[in-house]
Amino acid sequence: MSTLWKWQEAVSGILMVVLGVVFLIMPGLKLTSEVIAQAAAAVMAAVGLIFIIVYFVRRRSSVVGYDLVKAAVLIAAGVYTYLNVKTVSAIIPVALGMIVLISGILLVQRSIDLRHFEGSAWILLLIAALLSIIAAVLTILNPFSSEIWLSRLISGGLVFTGVFLVISAFVVGHRVSRYTAERADRESDKDSIYDGYGQEQLFRPEKPVYTPEEPADDPQYSQSQITEENDIPEETDLPDESAGKGLRGLFKKNKS
Repeated sequence: MSTLWKWQEAVSGILMVVLGVVFLIMPGLKLTSEVIAQAAAAVMAAVGLIFIIVYFVRRRSSVVGYDLVKAAVLIAAGVYTYLNVKTVSAIIPVALGMIVLISGILLVQRSIDLRHFEGSAWILLLIAALLSIIAAVLTILNPFSSEIWLSRLISGGLVFTGVFLVISAFVVGHRVSRYTAERADRESDKDSIYDGYGQEQLFRPEKPVYTPEEPADDPQYSQSQITEENDIPEETDLPDESAGKGLRGLFKKNKS
């Protein structure tokens, strides 16, 4: 399994922690939202310029892509955000609440994925996910009359969710990597015993082939057959006819 998703979630969690710290340090919610809107406008314009540069310097073989379209959309969004900072800053809290909500749902999925492995870490991750979802819903509904409480809720939700995003990325990634490695070892052991058709390979220990010269090792070889073969005299024990004729001639001479 590719580890790209793990690093994407980890970087997203780190960015959420940074935003949460910014909301905690900055004095007011409106000022913080305006600063974040201006920073977002600058980032979108910079990324759009990067897409334009990549489009013109890439090799001719890479003819399929939408770099110019992406660049145009990002630059337009950045310019609009910069020219309408106050309008955009008004929806920053709701947008951040939606980000926390989506991240909380992702943590629920990661906890369920982690449940298939050994251990009870998935319970802690599920509790963190539910707390993130509650914070996100409160941020979106905004039942508070004071901006200070809303700013603290946004800050706490971002930091809390970001930290657990980083933890879940590495914990789940480690469990998945270990499971993949163990599964590969099992597959390699299976391939060393069976060939591609599911048949046992020839280099496995074969049953010994018994010959008549080794009857004692064959369990199917009857004991009576073994006794009969042992009673047969060898060729050297049989009487020689020429030797018998010589003895009879000697006896005749002695009688005469």
